[in-house]
Amino acid sequence: MSFQIRYGPFPDQKKKEEMKYDFYAKISYQMFPEMEDEFNRGDYEENYTVLLQPEEDENDVLTYKYDVELPYGDIKMQCYFTPRGKSEEDEDFKLIEMNSN
Repeated sequence: MSFQIRYGPFPDQKKKEEMKYDFYAKISYQMFPEMEDEFNRGDYEENYTVLLQPEEDENDVLTYKYDVELPYGDIKMQCYFTPRGKSEEDEDFKLIEMNSN
């Protein structure tokens, strides 16, 4: 199955040169047991975090994306952001949960 995340940015970050934040998704994935005949469960992480990649459309508006192919299963995600340029190695790195309402 194809799993795609698409996120339109905060209003103050509509163009690449205005980027103030990086966006992440924490993904929880559980392959359906009946897929084990075709796929090795150990080949697919159950919990991981990905950095969404910015991409400009034909109007120079940013959309953040992540695409992955997975065997059929249950998948859940939660989105986060952090000030641009921070990495997990930084002492003050903190993912801020986005409101899911």
